[in-house]
Amino acid sequence: MDDIDVLEDLLILKVIASRQRHGNQEIFKTRNNHGFYSSGVHVLAKKNPEQFIESTRFTYEQFKVLLNLVEPYLRKYSHRIPIEAEQRLYITLHYLAHGGPVRVLSIKFRIGLATARSIVLETCDVLWRVLESHYMSPPTDAEWKQISEDFWNVTKLPHCLGAIYGKHVPIKAPPNVRAKYFNKQLKSIILLAACDTSYTFTFVDVDEDGDERDGGVFKNSQFRNMILDKSMDATNLPNSDIVFPYYFVADVAFPLERNIMKPYETVSDVSEEVFNQRLCWAIMRIETAFDLLTSRWKVLSRPISFSPENAKKIVLATIVLHNFLTSGNVNHTDAEKINNHNLTSVNRHDLLTSNTSSQLALNLRNELCEYLNSSLV
Repeated sequence: MDDIDVLEDLLILKVIASRQRHGNQEIFKTRNNHGFYSSGVHVLAKKNPEQFIESTRFTYEQFKVLLNLVEPYLRKYSHRIPIEAEQRLYITLHYLAHGGPVRVLSIKFRIGLATARSIVLETCDVLWRVLESHYMSPPTDAEWKQISEDFWNVTKLPHCLGAIYGKHVPIKAPPNVRAKYFNKQLKSIILLAACDTSYTFTFVDVDEDGDERDGGVFKNSQFRNMILDKSMDATNLPNSDIVFPYYFVADVAFPLERNIMKPYETVSDVSEEVFNQRLCWAIMRIETAFDLLTSRWKVLSRPISFSPENAKKIVLATIVLHNFLTSGNVNHTDAEKINNHNLTSVNRHDLLTSNTSSQLALNLRNELCEYLNSSLV
């Protein structure tokens, strides 16, 4: 068991015993002297930085940089001693990194349950609002072209603007809305995202209608509109005079459209095998991005004990924090080794597939397949 786990367990047992003797209010009054943050965090940061990373997924230096960005929006003023912005951020990162019942936060940090929930939601909202403009802003045309060049260099797939993917995030839906969010014995919201070759998310949409089927989720999502609105003038494919549109790649759960290429579901010859393999190399980027996301933020591994609207705030915070960390600290070699096991798997085909592809989309895929099997690549 890690040092931080031992410390947490001892503190929790101590608090439970003290609650039994003195009651909740007296325990909360001792927060500044005996709470987990006051008792252990600064010691971890100085003497055991690896455990600080385990607790928050941030180095102490990164934590301070992030705190500097969000502190003005987390600072509270009260006639009582407020919970400082630094502690609010730490509590939230700890929750996102480990998940679990919010009541555990209440015990660890000697704060009320309602206070713990409020801190998590308010801080997640601030993280998204403050970081979104820099770490989730839509790429410029020049940046899109660079993304396309990166995919060409890494996967030999031309004109690719990114890989897209969708996953269920399990939640504990409120009783009065269970029917709406109940999907195949799983209450969930839907996370749709696109990424570049560096595992950085470029588009994201969290859909609260976790029970839609038959293509409803993707077809009716803002995410699809963002993808389709990302129109760039068709240009020649590399080393050829073939004019071809820019597009995103996706697995077979998504529809085949003019600017969404997906593998052949039934392979009829070697050329289609080559095409599928090339697309799979690109699709692996988004799968790995999701693996990194869920490996880092364990809150996504188990049902989130918030309403769908509030769970969305939590998911968006993990996305923008992922980009914040990925911008300079991801080991891409190690990233390829991560196995996807954290987000609940469902029948995504039933969930996302839309109606029959247009003839234009089919023709474009065949044309791209022919190009990828030619001597031009």
